[in-house]
Amino acid sequence: MNKSVASSLLAMHALGNVAAFMSNPDYYLWASFSVVSLAICCFLVNRQTAKLLALSYLAIGLYSFVVGLAFFDHGQLKGAGVAAIVLIFPAVFYVVYRVYSSSPRAGSVTSGVA
Repeated sequence: MNKSVASSLLAMHALGNVAAFMSNPDYYLWASFSVVSLAICCFLVNRQTAKLLALSYLAIGLYSFVVGLAFFDHGQLKGAGVAAIVLIFPAVFYVVYRVYSSSPRAGSVTSGVA
């Protein structure tokens, strides 16, 4: 599998999970598992993209947490909360695109010999 595809899939997993799971108090532990995907992805991409990815992860997680605090009621998100979570996904897709289009880290490039 191409490193760009692998790193972008890992980024989508990490950012999508933190966006979805941090809005629901019952799933905070599941959101923490996406840190593993984030760490592997940061290892595969260059340093500038890794910083963007880490900051995006924190910002999206904080946004989702605040949305969950404001709109979580009776075991689920209210309509405005669901809309607020859906609005964050264009930012997630933009960061995934940046990860996909970035060059791989110099130390993680393989020779291409099978």
